[in-house]
Amino acid sequence: MKWGTWFRLFKICTYASLGSTSLLFIFFKPTLSAFIESMGWLMLLALLEYETTATKWKHPKMLGYCTLLSYAIIFYALYNYIREYQTLDIVNCSSWLCVCFVLAAELYWHHSRNFTQNILMYSVKSLLYSIIIVCAVLWTIEATTWLDALDAWLWILCFFAIELNMVHKNHSYNRA
Repeated sequence: MKWGTWFRLFKICTYASLGSTSLLFIFFKPTLSAFIESMGWLMLLALLEYETTATKWKHPKMLGYCTLLSYAIIFYALYNYIREYQTLDIVNCSSWLCVCFVLAAELYWHHSRNFTQNILMYSVKSLLYSIIIVCAVLWTIEATTWLDALDAWLWILCFFAIELNMVHKNHSYNRA
C-alpha cells in the first residue's frame, strides 16, 4: 500500500477512536457541559481536517459560521474551567486553542510569510505541543479514569494528522 493509503487509514482509525471516546464520556461523565465541549472540539477537528485537505472550499460562509460556533462552544468550556479553578483543564484548553489559532494563521497567510515568521510559528507550536504533552502525561499519571488519559493522547494523534495535512498542503503550495 502507498503512503497516502496508510495515512488515510491512520486518520480514519484515529478519528473514529476519538469519536468513540467522546461517546464513552457521555456514560462516564454524564454532564451536558462535557458533551457540548466534546462536540465543539470534534466539530473544530472536522473543520480543520477539511480545511487542511480541501483544495477549494465549497461553502466558505458555512465553514466560517461552523468555525465560529466551534470556537464559541470551546471558549464557553474554557470559561467554565476558569470559573471552577480547574488548572490543568485551563492550561490544556488554552494551549489547544492557541495551536488552532496558529494553524489558522498558517492556512490563511501561507503566501505572505517569510522565513523568520515560519520559524516563529513553528517555535510557538513546538512550545504549545510540549505543554499539551505535559498535560497528557499528568492525566496519564493521575487519571481518575483511563478514559481521560486515552482522550488526551488521541487528541495529540489527531492533531499530528492535521499537522501532516499541513505539511502536504504547504508542499503543494511551494510546488505551485
